[in-house]
Amino acid sequence: MGAAMWPLFVINLAADRQRMQNAEAQLHKQGLTFARIEAVDGRALSTAQIARVYDAGANARRGGEPLVPAKIGCWLSHLEAWKRIAKGKAQGGIVLEDDFHAHPDFAQVVALVCHDAARDWDMVRLFSLKPKSRSIASRPLGAAHALVKPYKLPACVTGYAITQAAAARLVARALPLSIPLDEELKRFWQHGLDIALVVPPPLSIGDETAAAGTIGAQREAVMRKESRKNPLGFALRRWRYQAHYQCLVHYHRMRQSITGKRP
Repeated sequence: MGAAMWPLFVINLAADRQRMQNAEAQLHKQGLTFARIEAVDGRALSTAQIARVYDAGANARRGGEPLVPAKIGCWLSHLEAWKRIAKGKAQGGIVLEDDFHAHPDFAQVVALVCHDAARDWDMVRLFSLKPKSRSIASRPLGAAHALVKPYKLPACVTGYAITQAAAARLVARALPLSIPLDEELKRFWQHGLDIALVVPPPLSIGDETAAAGTIGAQREAVMRKESRKNPLGFALRRWRYQAHYQCLVHYHRMRQSITGKRP
């Protein structure tokens, strides 16, 4: 099984050694090899480095909140994974963040995804907080799982498979950054990727303890600051962002159902 598998990458901050050990133990237990990608610590980026990759003006227009440095680091880490996949010899790759918990069927599911003959997708999410949400299509994946096309794409990027062509497309259009990676990937009408979920998912969230603190904690601190500075303006920005997204999802799904075309 191992020789024909797509390469597997684990994104890990240098300071998070325990997370790396947990990830390594889980994957080796299932006979999987991987390459480590050293995550970009957004907190350590200088103002000039952030300015080179982040468009604050576009964030103000498109985003529901400022893009915090930790999320910029997350973006750049996944971008590095895509670059490796795009330049590699395989037809795709598997990308995992290091806080995953692999279920006993993880290796089997990954093999099914890598060898999926139909491959009517560009990316397959291996984890979702709401795997049973509304879908537009579904088909079997082996005997115990299904590949489901969700009506609304999930936000979490804990683990996924991505084709080489899709990775190259994302690399070409990634910069400059303006909204969080998980929010960007939800907008299928912009990146044109057909994204599916494995249901039930073979991953769940594992140890979220991080040596440098979590992205969520930094995000919450920034949101509290913005909210105190201009409560009404911040609330309106959040409302506008969510309302705009909901309208676009329904419009593009309706258009897709009429034309029968993939994203």
